[in-house]
This record gives sequence, structure tokens and C-alpha cells, in this order.
Amino acid sequence: MLELASSGSKVMQSRSVEFAQKYNVPFEVRSSFNDQPGTIVKAIDKTLEDAAIAGVALDRLQTRVTVTDLPDTPQAIAALFDDLGEAGLSVDMIIKNLGNNGKSNLTFSVTTDQFTRVEKIVGQTLKKLGSGSVRSAGEISKLSIVGVGMISHPGVAGTLFKALASVGINSELITTSEIKISVAIDPAKADAAVRAVHTAFGLDKA
Repeated sequence: MLELASSGSKVMQSRSVEFAQKYNVPFEVRSSFNDQPGTIVKAIDKTLEDAAIAGVALDRLQTRVTVTDLPDTPQAIAALFDDLGEAGLSVDMIIKNLGNNGKSNLTFSVTTDQFTRVEKIVGQTLKKLGSGSVRSAGEISKLSIVGVGMISHPGVAGTLFKALASVGINSELITTSEIKISVAIDPAKADAAVRAVHTAFGLDKA
């Protein structure tokens, strides 16, 4: 639930979920429009591990940021992300290209509403470093699949990318963890991507 919430399915307050997890308190997510039963959220059991993924989340409000001619040193990257952290700004997917002539290029994603501040902070950092420029590389949507079953089910990534390929969608950025894979995709194709991924993992039959 925490992974889904952070990936775009903003159904529950993440702080509430954290307390429920800490004290092992099950809770029910229900609709505010009717009295129908909802979804029970509780500690992981074997039935949850049987499914490769538990859900798909989509965050449409992401911007891809590109930093070019960044000094290719660990100190430069540390300074850039430290300054963003000091300003209370979070980044998501990150890709660093191999350095050339002492310079490197860096691409990462941020929420669209934070881009103006990110651009300002990064620009100030690059000025201190004496090299580099920052710009928006366009709007993206972040599609994430989440599930503890990914740990014990090989081939999840292959199924995801095969589903995206089936509708002609290429991924621009990728991040993974033990229970989540996130990809940045063209916003215009986001709905088609979600439908394809739901079908590929059998979630449209759940």
C-alpha cells in the first residue's frame, strides 16, 4: 500500500499506513460514496505471495529533468542532490550516462509542480561547480507495478516490458526494487499502458 501510494495511487494517507504496519493493525479501504465492502489491508500472507503483482499505479504529473556537462565526479553529484534535499525537494528515477572528457549527463524525474524550484536549485549548484546546464526534457507519466510476489516470481520484468511493447510503448526511465518496478512513459500512451499491463498480469480478471 505504501509503495502504491508513493507511486501515484493516492488512496490512503501514507502516515496512517505506516502506523498500521508498525503496530500490525489491519484496516479496510472503502468508498466514500456507498456502504459496499472495501479492500482489507493486512500483514503479508501466503496468498499475497501467490500473485506476481498486487496492483498498478500511474502518476501522470511527472517531469523529466536533464543536467548536461555536469563535472564527472562523485562530489558534483553529491552536491547536486544534497542541495535538492536541503531545499526539501525529492527526485525519483535517476539515470547517469557515462562520463566523457570529464563531464557527464544526468537525467531524473520530479513531480511537475516542483520543476521550477528544482531548476532553480540545480542551476545554483551548477554555478558553484562551474559547469553544466539544466532543462526540462518533457512531461512523463510514471507507471509502477507493485507486489511482494515479485520476489518469488521470475519473469515479472519481462512480462511488464512485453506488455508495453504490445502497444508500442517504450520506457524512458526505469527504477526497480524488490517489490516494485517503475517506468517513465509517454503521457499520451499512459492509459493504453495501464490496460495492457493489467491484462498481462491478469488484474482485469480480479
